[in-house]
Amino acid sequence: MEQLFMGLPERAERLRELTRLEVPVQQDADEVARMTDPRAGAYFFRAAVSGRWLGLLPLARLLPEVGRWPAAPYLRRLLVQEPERVCAWVEERLDAIRGQGLGALSQTVAVVSEAGMAACPLLTKIVRAQPDRFVLLRATYWAVDIPVAERTGAWVAVLESILRVRGFTAQLITEWSTPRLDTSSPLGTATTAPGGGALLSLTAWGIQHAARTGEGLPEQLTAVLEGLLGSEPDDQALAVIGFGLSQLHHCDPGWVTAHADTLLSLDPSWRPVRSWLTHGRPDPAVLARLDRAALWQVLCAPHAEGALDRVFLALLDETEPLGPASEFLAGLAGCTGGDEAVSVMLSRLATYTARTDSSEVAERACVIWRAALDAGLPAVALRGAGHFAFADSVDQDTWLELTAATVVQQPDLEDADHAAERAARTPASPAAQLIAAAALDDGPADGYHRTETIRHAAALYADAPAENTPEHEALRVALINAGAIDDAYRR
Repeated sequence: MEQLFMGLPERAERLRELTRLEVPVQQDADEVARMTDPRAGAYFFRAAVSGRWLGLLPLARLLPEVGRWPAAPYLRRLLVQEPERVCAWVEERLDAIRGQGLGALSQTVAVVSEAGMAACPLLTKIVRAQPDRFVLLRATYWAVDIPVAERTGAWVAVLESILRVRGFTAQLITEWSTPRLDTSSPLGTATTAPGGGALLSLTAWGIQHAARTGEGLPEQLTAVLEGLLGSEPDDQALAVIGFGLSQLHHCDPGWVTAHADTLLSLDPSWRPVRSWLTHGRPDPAVLARLDRAALWQVLCAPHAEGALDRVFLALLDETEPLGPASEFLAGLAGCTGGDEAVSVMLSRLATYTARTDSSEVAERACVIWRAALDAGLPAVALRGAGHFAFADSVDQDTWLELTAATVVQQPDLEDADHAAERAARTPASPAAQLIAAAALDDGPADGYHRTETIRHAAALYADAPAENTPEHEALRVALINAGAIDDAYRR
């Protein structure tokens, strides 16, 4: 065949014709079967377009071999179009695949795993029937790659089949985990590694198992977690544990309490709860258990936005899991860098309020804003409240009241041009005039934002009643100082 295939160009052309057939017949399949040159077979399976070949070609041409599977590219393409059909074809031929020798079944798992969730029944059957190391490893890779939102009971069944082989998952994980504290992105790095992915999948399974049974976390999970918590610290493994801390606490608060020293301690930075503060699901119950002074210090550190988000979400809770908002904010502002942290939190709270567009959230957000005003905070801490100008779910009267009270304590607000724009909606309001004057006096000094601030303040002044009030006069003077003299006299 080598001579025929390589020596006579017309043979190569015929091979190309066969791969392009959309409706091949048995005679075509017999012709392919007679092509014994490995290069011909490799090309055919790379290029064949018809799904009918799966039922026409001899089984020997389609099954995996030791260390190679020429038909794998064809089956992968067919999986995209007909995943259920390919999985059913494999399931009917599992005995023949096993008979192909060492590694044939693990190659099969590697290919059918590309069918995603459609592979669940087949993978469950394979793992239970032949749980050798490489089959389990391939199945674990599949489980890790399934997006969390797509994981159903069928996915859990595959993972449970893997976990029945008790030593396997723990050995995946323990061989991967090693003492290390210098990973730049521990969670991201861990979840792209087989061992980290296995730990994430094991944790997800254990949480789902506990949720279904109501019996707490299963021993298969806690044994692995306790081993990692008791070993020399591995920032990657601990980051994965921290990522699921909220769910672990919800399913088995007793287990979390028993390991609070390692799970809930905020110092040093590789502790699991530090990963949760940045990446985990927000949970006021977990947040309330953390040492308050240590939490304030974390919130004052650079790049603490994720932790600040979890805090303001807890402050929005009417049950006040962190205690009165004014006391919490005052304590935070009293730490080095805490005033800036409060400002960032207020700004992010305003963004969240604007995006949710919920009157209920807006009402609770205004409670926190008032608490910040009543807490006697440093002026810097209030600057981020300017971002509430974007939160239309806060009614105009409330926004005017709180913003005017804020500029009395901190005239230099974040997004002062947008504050002036919103104030211009109600030009007759003394509070709106006060806000616009503050934006001119203490807002952006130049550039586009300065131009916009002047434009909105001038529009407000033009539409305001000609009254001899302190706020009206303050706005007129602010316009003059801003160089908008004509606007200050245009009535």
